[in-house]
Amino acid sequence: MRASRLLLLGLLVAAPAVSGCLHRPAPEPIAVAEVPPPVIAAPPVIAAGPIVEGLIPEPPYMLDAGDKLRVVVFGQENLSNSSAAT
Repeated sequence: MRASRLLLLGLLVAAPAVSGCLHRPAPEPIAVAEVPPPVIAAPPVIAAGPIVEGLIPEPPYMLDAGDKLRVVVFGQENLSNSSAAT
């Protein structure tokens, strides 16, 4: 009696595992959509201006004594300030 119960229990446990192999395969698609490959555009060519000899670009401006500096922080009046460089 006990052996038959173990056999029945074994079949009940094994049946769902085996039945997973018995399902039908997925249906074939009717049509496969062709996706074109992405197009990568080359960067535009920008012509440089004429080269003029003898011109030297100016260096960036440096603050000096007596220059006035004003800092404005939008929406924060207590952080806005004006001061002079020393």
